[in-house]
Amino acid sequence: MDEQEKLAGRKLWSEIKEQTEVIAKNHEDCSFDEYLAYLNLDEQSYIQALRSKLKRPTVFLGRNLNERRVNAYNKEMLILWEAHMDIQLVVSPYGCVKYIVSYVSKSQKGMSKLLKEVADKVAKGDEPTIKKLRKIVNAFLNNCEISAQEIALHVLGIPMSKSSIGTIYINSCPPDQRVFLKKGKKVLEKICETDPNSTDIQETGMIEHYLERPDILESTCLADFAALYKYSKTHPHKKNVSTDEIEIDLEINDDEIIAEKNCDDESNKKTVYELKNNSGFLTKRNKRLVIQFRNYKEGEDKLNFQRENLMLFTSWRTEPSLLDSDLPMTFGEKLEVIQTNRNKVTTLYYCNADVDAFNNLFLAVSPSEKIVSRALDSCSGTKSRATITYMLSQAQKLQHKKTQNMQYLLKLCVETKYIVSHNIAVPDGISNGSPCILKKVIYGQLCEKNSRERIPIRAYVQFEKENTGEKTRQRLQNIIKADGITEKNWTPIQRICRSFSLNENTHIQVTRNQLPLLPSNAQTIHCSQSCTYDNILVFLNKNLSRKLLYTACSRVTSLTGLYLSGIYKKPARATLENDPSLREMTRMRDEAQLQFSLIFPEDVKNQDNMIVLFHNVRSLNLHFQNISCDPTFIASAIIMLAETWSKPEDKYDINNFTIISRTDCKASKRKAFGTLVYVKNYLLPHVNILFQNESISGTNHSTVVALTMLNHTVIMVYKSPKTAWNVLKQQLQQAITKSLENHVYDITIMGDFNIKYQVSDPNYTNLKSFMTEANCSMLLDATKVSTDHSSLIDLCFSTNILNNADIFESVTSDHKPIWIELGMSTN
Repeated sequence: MDEQEKLAGRKLWSEIKEQTEVIAKNHEDCSFDEYLAYLNLDEQSYIQALRSKLKRPTVFLGRNLNERRVNAYNKEMLILWEAHMDIQLVVSPYGCVKYIVSYVSKSQKGMSKLLKEVADKVAKGDEPTIKKLRKIVNAFLNNCEISAQEIALHVLGIPMSKSSIGTIYINSCPPDQRVFLKKGKKVLEKICETDPNSTDIQETGMIEHYLERPDILESTCLADFAALYKYSKTHPHKKNVSTDEIEIDLEINDDEIIAEKNCDDESNKKTVYELKNNSGFLTKRNKRLVIQFRNYKEGEDKLNFQRENLMLFTSWRTEPSLLDSDLPMTFGEKLEVIQTNRNKVTTLYYCNADVDAFNNLFLAVSPSEKIVSRALDSCSGTKSRATITYMLSQAQKLQHKKTQNMQYLLKLCVETKYIVSHNIAVPDGISNGSPCILKKVIYGQLCEKNSRERIPIRAYVQFEKENTGEKTRQRLQNIIKADGITEKNWTPIQRICRSFSLNENTHIQVTRNQLPLLPSNAQTIHCSQSCTYDNILVFLNKNLSRKLLYTACSRVTSLTGLYLSGIYKKPARATLENDPSLREMTRMRDEAQLQFSLIFPEDVKNQDNMIVLFHNVRSLNLHFQNISCDPTFIASAIIMLAETWSKPEDKYDINNFTIISRTDCKASKRKAFGTLVYVKNYLLPHVNILFQNESISGTNHSTVVALTMLNHTVIMVYKSPKTAWNVLKQQLQQAITKSLENHVYDITIMGDFNIKYQVSDPNYTNLKSFMTEANCSMLLDATKVSTDHSSLIDLCFSTNILNNADIFESVTSDHKPIWIELGMSTN
């Protein structure tokens, strides 16, 4: 449809709408053909008019004229749904997604507008970037919608999320595209005084710190530098970092977005590396961070892909640049280094044979220098030279699992992964299975051998944790110095001797002298159980059990670092017969479930009974929202509150409840005065106030309120700590007398007596004697406490010992609510 046809169609459509309103008044039940006749149009012209207003495919549902203002519906669906429906057929996936997103994010439209206004306002001011960012963050936090669950977490001080893995962002964009922070105002003023023409306004960040790294970290790539080392402006062992310094460090590290919860417990004993030019200090993290970066795609931007990989995964002092004409050539030359640094993967196999084969292949293709350390074997238990020769030749053929994990031919390759094969210095962290990187091999002669052959006598390794081997390095510092080792975190591993038997039927022992190391680029799943890796490759085997597969896959810190090779066969489902863990879980569910110690009155009460609840609320003004929304309070028939700290003008209305008794603070200042009694609306016709009395003497006071319901009297008590017992006793006697005069003999007395229910309290005997004379028994467990101060002063007595009563829990007051279930019907 061309433009002229569209204009004509739109004009016709306007006329159709005007005529339709007129036709509908007189001929609402006309058919479609009659409708077209009234319009003096044919069907094709009518459809053309409809199409003139459309910009995308649209479905029109056939309807009668009298349904022109009814939402789209389907008769069959409407009958089944039995409610209003507003449906629309999906003809565009994009339109459907857009509708869903706009509907879900409806509440964010106002937020976007607000943030834009704040951003525009901030942009006009001359403030540091960190302050501008804080204003935008505060605007977002103070105006965004928060769910009830989030509020609960905030109120209880529970973190929204927890993570054992931190992340750090490396800005790998070209230098001219990076955002940086400007130096502080005071620093700029000093620079201006020294050199008014200086352009040095940029704060240093991670890349600048990498350029100033010490020589000991010369071979460290930027990715490892960011993930393994933490920067500080001051020496971390000499001075505690103040709040101001933390803010400065945040400004400096603008390109570092770090989430280090539970993963960076720095020790004061860590080695500190000083950056060049006095620009700061580095300490090694206990746990590697996950790096994030721009991540260019080779198919989209090949040059930046090459530059980024050179920047992140090779060591340099001059940053790789797009302007470098040799960039592709340099990338090709260092591709192997890049791949090695990117793919630091530990491979897990099912059996030892596969592990040995992989490690041998890995060492064979490694470009690093290869050294073979041959074991020195000796034999004891026989004098026959022929026997000794035979036994030693047999020992050379044994697998290391049968020779105390001491290989006869140990292949050593610098910058390759190894594990320590024996417990050498357990208190120092050098134990069986400790992972390390081989750094250097020292040759020499063994003193006990007459041979002048020079063999590997010592290997220097670097452990994952800096404090591993610290005592060993101190003990062997003279040897380290003699070997010319200057790196502070390289630990010497010396040759050791271990004995083993060739078989169980012989008493002949072979003693092997060898370096206690094993290659660990691949490990068995069993050996990996004590380790955690950033990247692992699991080779699937048909013999892998459900347990072994779980063990292998759980060695990795993140699913992004987990790789599987082979055909995955779903393990057999665990059953009670073949899985002891499942049997134990089933036993615990069926036979060993813990009973919740807190009893919820609304869950235990009989359907025909009711709950009366008393609570020293410690300021209803402060905790009214908690009380009015608490399910236990709402489920009660009568709520009695003491120490409300209320004033006469305060309103404390709760839905479906009516206040029938209330006392407030007499002075203008809120104090520990006031009581409130709520009754459920359906109970009002059955409730009468028999007695109400408040005795005040200075700061001492006591309040007693007696209610009668059908055949039961409930007396609420509150006595301040220093009020005399005789005052309360007189009030209780009057309330009980009123109940007996009305021929109500089923009496409950509950409240805050401020008398400890134990012999050590002077008024305990008086209280117990009075209740015995009134034929009332204590219903609460005397071994429990009703306050956070381990005292039982909120008490409940009754003439009916069959009534159920207990102590509940409170999160707002140091007093706990007490409740009683009254065994009577109100129907």
